[in-house]
Amino acid sequence: MNTLLTLSCLLLTSPPVAETEPENPDADPAAEQTEKSSSDAPPEAETAPAPAEADEADEPAATDEPSTAETPASEVADAEPAAPDAEETAPDPKQGGDMAPVQPFTAPASAKKPRPARPLLWRLDFSLGVASTLVGDTGYLAFSDDKPLLGADFGVRFDYRLGQRFFVGGGARYSRFATERDPYDGLLSTELTVHEPTVYGRASLMTVEGVDVFADLGGGPSIVLDRISSAQTSAKRRRTATGAFSATGGVSLYLPKQWLPGKQASRVTAGLETRLGYQFRGAIDMSTDPSLDDEPLRTTTADYGDLGLRGFVWGVSLFIRVM
Repeated sequence: MNTLLTLSCLLLTSPPVAETEPENPDADPAAEQTEKSSSDAPPEAETAPAPAEADEADEPAATDEPSTAETPASEVADAEPAAPDAEETAPDPKQGGDMAPVQPFTAPASAKKPRPARPLLWRLDFSLGVASTLVGDTGYLAFSDDKPLLGADFGVRFDYRLGQRFFVGGGARYSRFATERDPYDGLLSTELTVHEPTVYGRASLMTVEGVDVFADLGGGPSIVLDRISSAQTSAKRRRTATGAFSATGGVSLYLPKQWLPGKQASRVTAGLETRLGYQFRGAIDMSTDPSLDDEPLRTTTADYGDLGLRGFVWGVSLFIRVM
């Protein structure tokens, strides 16, 4: 009885032994060797280490971040990235973070509309410049060391557009010339002053915008104040009025509209004008009356004759144009 109990305990505790099949005399020895090798090989699940165990053996053990090796690659690819938590991403002012101010949405400002083009129908000019007359009369040398009679002028003119490039108009100009001389150290001194208001007409051709060719024809009174002082003549100034006529031509250079800030809508420009021509003035009687001072004897003076201040003229002026 004890023997049976002992055998039962051994059977329960010992692993089961595979039953061997009876030898088959017809079986192939190579097939038996293959089955034996396959049966002796350990199972794949028992020999191959788990992916998590292999990664844990290579990486350092001390880490607080969860390992992604346990998650299959297919699940990582299919998973969507989680939205960042506003409480974690927003900077904390207490910790010294910079708070970016939230800018309210503003609609873009509409572009400023350009001013409409202003057609060039008329022009108004204000000018200031210098002018000179090359006097041909040699008697003028008694009043000046140089032959040119130099002075200043200013004026205003207006013209209107006819056709595409042609302008017709006119203007007024005032000129003043002055000169003096003392050729004999006080024995003879002379002074000459000329005032000339002139009204003229103008025709101009705009070759290109910014360059005009013009011709002027005008006239007016020429008021001459002269003084000849010597030992025998009085020093009183005399006034003589005569007529003056001029014909000139020249070129006006000014800034075209495309060079101005307002382009075709511009209304004001500036430029330079040069003119050249001939001016005729009437002769001036230069005879003088002697200073008798109760002299009982009859006294006469020299006859200085006439003085003609005619000759070629030229002028340069700057102007501001309103159009």
